[in-house]
Amino acid sequence: MVTFMVWFFSRRAEESRKRAIQQAIEEAAADSWKQPDVRRAQAPEAA
Repeated sequence: MVTFMVWFFSRRAEESRKRAIQQAIEEAAADSWKQPDVRRAQAPEAA
């Protein structure tokens, strides 16, 4: 029973972690779509 509970909660934690990572990726992608000009303007300076 304890083993099942540990497995269950670790699975839930893993799923919520993956969901948080996916959300962060989507937010970063949305930001880069909203501000493409800023990044393009900065790229030549960095190179």
